[in-house]
Amino acid sequence: MALTHCPECGREVSDLAAACIHCGYPLRATAPMTFWKTVGAILCALAIWTVAGFLLASLLHAF
Repeated sequence: MALTHCPECGREVSDLAAACIHCGYPLRATAPMTFWKTVGAILCALAIWTVAGFLLASLLHAF
């Protein structure tokens, strides 16, 4: 672990830090898993809406 300087505030931060602890400036790109978590959340929401739609349609068809 080495110390480096934040490009935003100029203070020393760890080279392993994702963001500056002093000013919050992001030091690394967002993790690749962030994209897949977003995709997963969207797919879950679509699945829930699909199931809810089928349930609602079957309830309305029963009447």
